[in-house]
Amino acid sequence: MRGYVRGYDKEVILTCRVFTNRDGSTGRLYVVCSDTSLSGDHIATIYQKRWKVEEYHKSFKSNAALAKSPTKRATTQISHLVMSMIAVFKLECLKIKRHMNHFALRAKILIKAKFSAMAELEKLQDVFWVQGIKDVNPKSSLGVCFCLDGAFFGGPWPLFV
Repeated sequence: MRGYVRGYDKEVILTCRVFTNRDGSTGRLYVVCSDTSLSGDHIATIYQKRWKVEEYHKSFKSNAALAKSPTKRATTQISHLVMSMIAVFKLECLKIKRHMNHFALRAKILIKAKFSAMAELEKLQDVFWVQGIKDVNPKSSLGVCFCLDGAFFGGPWPLFV
């Protein structure tokens, strides 16, 4: 369908695509194109290709922490940019292999990392308590209270032997 859009003085083509979602519901996608020489099918093909680029940019910004770069110098900014590109590339490889989108993969990786961190913390706490109790001054009336830096509240005894 040809027509005009408010605020744009040239003729445009409006195409509508009806699609079915995974849950069975249907939706409509309206795409407006200013190139009046293209057919509706050609516009839809271009839009599908362009949408892949949009997904990449969104993943690049959200999943690879590109927007959260704390860098100030050009060399560190370039390093952060390159590492972000590598991260998105690895996510894309995982996406193809696992048949999951980038956001689901990121959530899965974060959950696994939290479980791994908790397991490591439990190991450290076991070592902390076993080694720390050996170093307690038995004449001290203080309880066994540890700080994270390896010192007791009652005195700076070494935590690990």
